[in-house]
Amino acid sequence: MWTWGATPWRIRRRCLNRLVPDTSFLVALLDRRDALHPVAVEIERVLREAGVEYVYLDCVVNEVLAVVERRAWERRRRQEDVAEMMERVLRRYPAELITWVYPEAPGWWDRCVETMRASGWRLSFHDALMAVACRELGLGGVVSFDRDLAGVEGLEVIGSVQEAEGWVRRRGDSRRTGVVSRS
Repeated sequence: MWTWGATPWRIRRRCLNRLVPDTSFLVALLDRRDALHPVAVEIERVLREAGVEYVYLDCVVNEVLAVVERRAWERRRRQEDVAEMMERVLRRYPAELITWVYPEAPGWWDRCVETMRASGWRLSFHDALMAVACRELGLGGVVSFDRDLAGVEGLEVIGSVQEAEGWVRRRGDSRRTGVVSRS
């Protein structure tokens, strides 16, 4: 398995080969009927082949559970089907793989609110918490189809196969030179 979970105080600084998958990306991976499912599968393939590890944040897994449940009910699934889908999500993202950032939220509150403000209030608190967590934990960026995240200063967002390939290429160059490109 190529995932990585921990509490924030255990995470090594400058983990640039680790990315945070956002709700939009994870739901597209899980839901074959999602319009972005094929793109998500291809992005995952590119990143997996490059040895990238995911850092699953609690705020993201929380949203994934809510979206999967809502979609199931909207599609008029039977109770048994909804229960099976939710159990599948819980098996895929067990507690030991989750990095728990909610306990850090009180200390990061001002930075989260400032991130929301800087976005023109387009970001939710969860998105701002994810962006602040990436900065605080020194992670390489976010895999997301949410274009509002692309406007967060200093946050690299991967939302296409081309962006994933470019990110991998830049990281490969940085391993040889020791310099990380911020393009």
